[in-house]
Amino acid sequence: MDKKINKLNNQDNLTILIFVSVLLVLVLFVMFQVYTIAPDYFTKLAIIITGIVICAFGLSSALAVLMHIKKNKKDIYTAEL
Repeated sequence: MDKKINKLNNQDNLTILIFVSVLLVLVLFVMFQVYTIAPDYFTKLAIIITGIVICAFGLSSALAVLMHIKKNKKDIYTAEL
């Protein structure tokens, strides 16, 4: 039972890390593309700040989910099995 729980936990952790990585890559790509066509300094600054905020919220929410899963993995995965 513990083996299955750990396997499911590892799969969920990997999935979350993949999604966060894709989020970061996409946000950085879009930031770069929009930054190159921005007309002035303040628009470029707004783009950078917005990208940083999006990344911060994405990372913090993923970290919260990972901590919740780690803290409650017995309850979460025994109900699933």
